[in-house]
Amino acid sequence: MTGRFISIEGVDGAGTTTQAQAVADELVERHDGLTEDDILVTAEPTDGEIGRLIRTGLAGDIELSQQALALLFAADRVNHIKTTIEPALNDGKTVITDRYYLSSYAYQQEAGSPLDWLQTINKHALTPDLTVYLDVDLNECFNRMGDRDSTDIFEEREFLAKIQANYHTTIETLAEQGEPLSVVEGNHAEETVTDAIIDAIADADSTSL
Repeated sequence: MTGRFISIEGVDGAGTTTQAQAVADELVERHDGLTEDDILVTAEPTDGEIGRLIRTGLAGDIELSQQALALLFAADRVNHIKTTIEPALNDGKTVITDRYYLSSYAYQQEAGSPLDWLQTINKHALTPDLTVYLDVDLNECFNRMGDRDSTDIFEEREFLAKIQANYHTTIETLAEQGEPLSVVEGNHAEETVTDAIIDAIADADSTSL
């Protein structure tokens, strides 16, 4: 494979979707000869059949155990890699995914699945050339997500605080295992965050040379 694979991660409201597209646009803007066709922006869960089943389960429309849901995420990921990510990388494209296995690890640990088991079921997943974690204050996340009623805000704030803690501890573990990771301060204006991600990608590219 000759392309590069970048994952952008963070809690709800961190801006992963916004930044995935913004980074793609900025890469095209900064590099002569690079076009939109040279970059693939994708996301998980996917829009495929397994991804749609995951969304149905998350919405509570079908009953799925947390273990079953974790396995579905892993299956969706493998299919995503084989049908979308690897073909694009083999064509020399840069692939940017809005969420990948770090999100699964953070959220599914909170649902009771141990990290070592989650890593086992994701052992066939391609390791990104760089995983970027957007570290955003929870107050800022809620501002970005918009108004919620007071009960929802309290309950979701507690939940997201736990997810954020899971991200931090999991990042430490993955870094110890040698995965290329960058933590980007995500509280700033969108353009500032995009610039920081571009810098992290450039640093990762130079390190891999």
